[in-house]
Amino acid sequence: MNYLIAQSQVTAFDAGLLFGQLIGQLCAVAVGALIGAVFLRASAKWIAKLDVEFGRAYLTVFFTYLINVFIGIIGAIVLFVIVPSGLSIDPDAALGLFYLSVIPIAWLIQACLIKARHPVTFNQACLMALIMFAIGLVLLCSFGFIAVFVVQVL
Repeated sequence: MNYLIAQSQVTAFDAGLLFGQLIGQLCAVAVGALIGAVFLRASAKWIAKLDVEFGRAYLTVFFTYLINVFIGIIGAIVLFVIVPSGLSIDPDAALGLFYLSVIPIAWLIQACLIKARHPVTFNQACLMALIMFAIGLVLLCSFGFIAVFVVQVL
């Protein structure tokens, strides 16, 4: 009987952890879409000479991030639940490779949504998505460099 109680507590803990991760992902999508909307407006102004209103840009980026989170969840389920456990793969390496392989798919999804929601050509949408990714990567690397520098100084 103690085993059953312990098993149900583990299951409840796992479900609570999963629920917390989902809520955290949704919050990250909402906040990340604010930043992404600024990047979308900048790339639209630069590439298509188009002034996109913030609300429209926000919804475009929000839907893009939401779809990408959904793809990430489905991919993680496939990778860790459906794939037979008899395979000897390092879970961290497998997840890292999965997320790395999803980058082109996420870029294509973003370009398609930009094309669908804004008056631009597909080529312009692809370039806008690429510029958004580049801006985000440059800022991420800059903040990472600053964080490493501050940690080493302290």
